[in-house]
Amino acid sequence: MWIIPLAVIFVFSVYIFLIFPVKPRKEDSLIFTKRSYAHRGFHDNENGPSENSIEAFISAAKHGYGVELDVQLTEDKQPIVFHDSNLNRTSGIDKNIREINYEELKTIKIFNRDQIPLFIDVLDHYDRSLPIIIEIKSEGNREWVDEICRTTYELLKGYSGIYCIESFDPIAVGWFKKNAPHVIRGQLASHRKNYQGSTNPITAFLLQNLMLNFISRPHFIAYDHESDCFNLFLMKLFKAIIFRWTIKDEKRHHELEGVSDGLIFEGYTPNSIWK
Repeated sequence: MWIIPLAVIFVFSVYIFLIFPVKPRKEDSLIFTKRSYAHRGFHDNENGPSENSIEAFISAAKHGYGVELDVQLTEDKQPIVFHDSNLNRTSGIDKNIREINYEELKTIKIFNRDQIPLFIDVLDHYDRSLPIIIEIKSEGNREWVDEICRTTYELLKGYSGIYCIESFDPIAVGWFKKNAPHVIRGQLASHRKNYQGSTNPITAFLLQNLMLNFISRPHFIAYDHESDCFNLFLMKLFKAIIFRWTIKDEKRHHELEGVSDGLIFEGYTPNSIWK
């Protein structure tokens, strides 16, 4: 009779081991929480600064927002701030970022207006008193993941502002756990249907349910605001910081203020800090 209770305890222990986050320091909670974060900067791709442009980050700082941005590598291993793996949506050029060097990239405009910036240039222009959420775009093999994490962190070593890192890839987040454990790190996640085409169904299920946290041991979870899972509820019990992304409606923003620690938004003008 004792075998069944022991088996249940064992399975439950393994389950907790898989999902358990790291409790953030109190000072980090105060710095990063109760804030609105402008998604790819405070931008308007039709009539204002383009997404992930230096102008969009300057505009966000003027409003007192934190920002969320995306870092990836060019062919010649230059860390740039850009979201898509391909230039087609923003520039009408069917070419992957990983297949183009930065000298050529400098000649290409985002939505016919703004230049794709180097990560170091964004760090130089953004207000150091406001927090940055840095998403590591780690598409590629293990070697490429190590390269983008190392290159990004080398630039961050000289940055005196407030920042944390996040990624959909637990291996990228785990790189910071191993090599820069003092850096606040977060696990991005969404419903498994949103991973179609990028990974297999089993991995998508594990990612949705935060069951690869044992690799990344995140301080915070950044979860799609349209999705939920039971393990997200457990993260709150474990005192992890919870961010939700990307809210595009002010009413939804107000609904989530009371149940989230930080909100990544786009397309409207919310309060920068809330009670």
